[in-house]
Amino acid sequence: MVLQPCSECGQAVSTRATSCPNCGAPNTPAGRPVASRRSDENRTLSLGVLLLLAALVLAALLALGSGTADAPAVDAPAVDAPDNPVAAQAGQAACYEIEKLINALATFTTTTCIPAKGRAGDVSFLLLSDSSVFGVEKAEKAWLLVAVGAVGSVLNNQASLRADEVLLSDMAHTRRRIGYVIPASSCRRLQEQASSDHIDLSTMYASIRRQLVQREVSR
Repeated sequence: MVLQPCSECGQAVSTRATSCPNCGAPNTPAGRPVASRRSDENRTLSLGVLLLLAALVLAALLALGSGTADAPAVDAPAVDAPDNPVAAQAGQAACYEIEKLINALATFTTTTCIPAKGRAGDVSFLLLSDSSVFGVEKAEKAWLLVAVGAVGSVLNNQASLRADEVLLSDMAHTRRRIGYVIPASSCRRLQEQASSDHIDLSTMYASIRRQLVQREVSR
């Protein structure tokens, strides 16, 4: 077995591994340029959509900045990890990419992605905002658009990854054991439509809101 250092944490990783077992970062085989692996990620959304999204993020920053301070953090909801080790590793690698994309765009909060056990052996994802975005109109809209777009982008770049659903919540809602679920297939479809300018952000957001289903989350 040939080992090489992880590009993120420096730990030794097999060249056959798809991700680092220590930090979850995707593994780039020796000789393969990092740029080629990143090229598809840069097409998450079209330029026009990104500009509009940037305006929404700015509005969210102003909305949250004028509010009261967040309540003390709580533990993330309890979720069951995927049973299949391969699915668990793939889910962790996907979460790493999803979390990085969301936090690069939605700078008004910090989002954590946790892989979870889905139905029929598929992977689900828990996305948790450390700021109270639900109920703050501009922040909620910006965060949901960024989160769904990021999930869709990563899943569309990893077509073989079988994903079930995405559970979204924030710390305030977690205290009340409330989350909102959207099918992973909807994230794929909406991201494809937005990246090709077939739908605008208002249409995308309206579709997200229609499909969200409230669900009780464990603590």
